[in-house]
Amino acid sequence: MSSSVRSSLASKLTVADVLAGLRRHLALVLLPPVLLLALAIAYLLVAHRYYQSSSRIELNGSSAPVTLDRSGGNAGTADALAVNAFLQTQVQILQSEAIAIRVIHELSLDKTPAFQSAGADAAQGGSFESSPKRLDHVLAVFEKNLSVQVIPATHLIEIRYTDRDPNRAATVVNDVVQSLAAYNDQARSNTSSQVNGFLGQELAALRKHSEDLQAKLQALQQQGGVLSSNGVNAEGQPESYSPAIDRVRGASELLLQAETNAILKQAVYNVAKDGNAEAISTLSGTALANSSSGVNSSFTALQTLRGQEATLQQQLDQARTRYGARFPKLIELQSSLDAVQHSIKAEVQRIGDRARSDYQVAQVTETADRKIYEEARREAVDLNGRAAEYGVVKQESDQSRKLYEDLLSHVQEAGVLQGLHSLSVTIVDPARPASKPSRPNTLPILAGALLGGLFIGLIGAFAAETLGDRVDSIRAVDDTAGAPALAVLPRYSGASPSESFTETVRTLRARLLGAPDLAGARILLIASSVPREGRTTLALALARALAQHGRKILLLESDLRNPTLDRQLPTQGSGGLAEMLSGAGSATLRPGTPFADSPELAVLSAGHATGSAADLLDSPLLRTRLTEWSSYYDLILLDSPPVLACADALELARLADRVLFVVRESAVSRTQLQAALESLLGVTSADRISTVVNAARNGSHAL
Repeated sequence: MSSSVRSSLASKLTVADVLAGLRRHLALVLLPPVLLLALAIAYLLVAHRYYQSSSRIELNGSSAPVTLDRSGGNAGTADALAVNAFLQTQVQILQSEAIAIRVIHELSLDKTPAFQSAGADAAQGGSFESSPKRLDHVLAVFEKNLSVQVIPATHLIEIRYTDRDPNRAATVVNDVVQSLAAYNDQARSNTSSQVNGFLGQELAALRKHSEDLQAKLQALQQQGGVLSSNGVNAEGQPESYSPAIDRVRGASELLLQAETNAILKQAVYNVAKDGNAEAISTLSGTALANSSSGVNSSFTALQTLRGQEATLQQQLDQARTRYGARFPKLIELQSSLDAVQHSIKAEVQRIGDRARSDYQVAQVTETADRKIYEEARREAVDLNGRAAEYGVVKQESDQSRKLYEDLLSHVQEAGVLQGLHSLSVTIVDPARPASKPSRPNTLPILAGALLGGLFIGLIGAFAAETLGDRVDSIRAVDDTAGAPALAVLPRYSGASPSESFTETVRTLRARLLGAPDLAGARILLIASSVPREGRTTLALALARALAQHGRKILLLESDLRNPTLDRQLPTQGSGGLAEMLSGAGSATLRPGTPFADSPELAVLSAGHATGSAADLLDSPLLRTRLTEWSSYYDLILLDSPPVLACADALELARLADRVLFVVRESAVSRTQLQAALESLLGVTSADRISTVVNAARNGSHAL
């Protein structure tokens, strides 16, 4: 043992420690599952049996979306959302109050015990709908027992209902399905009647309005000179026209052409009147040159002359460089170049004259066409008001006629549409009475009670093991003492020690005699924290084991306050330790009575103390006697009183060479054990104290 006893040391937890702890608290572990199982069985015996019936249906019809992606885009996602919304809508209809009231009425469910209200309204006669309180209660019970959900990744809806009567549960489910079909039929019929009535009224009003518009349109056509046509415009609508409008359109086109031609002629004239041959030649081949045939031919001639000029100029430059200024050929080329340039100037002059003439003609033509256009426009303006009114009336008439035709088509197809939009309910799995109850579910309840009880028991055992202050295991002794025990003595029953107990004592003897730090000890104190920890039994058994090994042993009962050896050994006529210390007994080197089967063992009991036991044990005479006896005996065993009971054990610990501290399992608390060890450490060193565990439940073993 080391000084770490002052703060308990933590050690590694093993499986064996856990199992040992469970064995110590086995009753605490088993009690909760037994109680919970008993409660679960009692509940199962008295609980009502409920049966659940279910049905699966599929909804068909044009009102149900179809998840077919024909476009190759995101239509699949949109259709899936539409289908889910449709199915959820039907689920809400199945769970609606309208369906619930219909089923409760048809099956008289409000008369059954499950639907009877605990309030005063239950005793009143009449329908449950006449009392808001009864209505709320009945609907709440029905909603609690009804379950409707969409089966994932399918178009199926599952309806479940729970009741004490299996036949009634199946009947309710089937009636809910039929009520859904009847609800949809009734809703569709009401909608169809409303639509047909409204369409009939609107149809008559539109027919009268369309006839009035047609008559007004004919009158405006005759007054405004508007002629009808069987053609259609760019928007696909019928065309109508007026001669005045046509004249304006024709004059406008002619004026546009004249203005365009005048602009082109003016552009050519502006370029030509400057006399720049190079600028004029660039017009050749463009839209400006093509605006006049005469000018266009002059442009062609000018372009040819410009080409000749460029060629002669090149030849002249080459000849001047090669031959000089007076070469005859050079003079000839210069004459030809001058002639071509003279022709270019003449052609430019002709182009300017022709362009001016063409521009003047174009101006005259433009003036004449503009006059024609202004006359046609004035005539069209006079007819504009009547033509605009005619267009408005015609458009209104066409729209009225189209709306009338559409409504007429809808009315004619109303019967067909009603059939096409019908919603049929296909019963995939009809509801049938259940063969066994759905609740209470026996196996889960029993299993839950067992597992829950075991969990509570384990938590309780863990709490008792970790939070309890009782030293109830070898591990707890080691942790509190701060060092492993020198030996672990098993628990035995009966007056005589068991073979395993005796064998463990022999192991303890071997440790005492073989350990280097124990070999020199002559006085061994056997102490404990509290009474009844087996201190005296161990002292007597260890003394016998040492004597059998050939050692001279003196067992000295030093517990003067509560002696026990007199009840286990024959009465000694010479008195005990108390008489010897008080002077009433003999003071020989061989006190006590030798055992018949162990001649080397002598036992001196406590005797009968007449004065203070603490004064006797603290007297110098005891030290003298122990010194005298140590010269004759190999080992003196002192059976000490409990450390926490009195101070006698501490006085004896000062005289002993070693202290053998006995700890009985489950007989002392951690606080008591720590207090006793702290007290011993106040009078002796930690390396002179060794612990021995007594009455261990998990067998004996030396550590």
